Amino acid sequence: PHRFVSSKYDQIFSGRPNPSLELHSLYRQFNLLHQEVSLVHPAAVSHSAPMDMAWEILLKRAIQGHSDLTAAEKSGCPADTAKRIEEFMLGLERWSVELQRHCPQDWNQCSAVLVQCITGHVARESRVPTEKFQI
Repeated sequence: PHRFVSSKYDQIFSGRPNPSLELHSLYRQFNLLHQEVSLVHPAAVSHSAPMDMAWEILLKRAIQGHSDLTAAEKSGCPADTAKRIEEFMLGLERWSVELQRHCPQDWNQCSAVLVQCITGHVARESRVPTEKFQI
């Protein structure tokens, strides 16, 4: 909440707080990186929807938590793009820790939803298909 600043003007006309400059900068960095990955990563370039594939590449990196540049490079990313991915992820981690410290209940609820999505997805995939019941 402290990352959002609101002026009387903004509250009157939009009813929403404005993101701080730092939060806006993070958003801009993500958009630039997302676009860069879609343009240079072989898997994204050859994909029918490069922006979707770029999102998947960045999401996998965020979930895996791997900071080995060679892993990103092995996946086909040019070294300079892999370095920017790692720099962005370190910045994103700072935001994550800040959220955990300032809003622990919100963080716990978000984490619980993610865990349910992941375990629900795994449970659905691991189910053995059953035959249709017949009398």
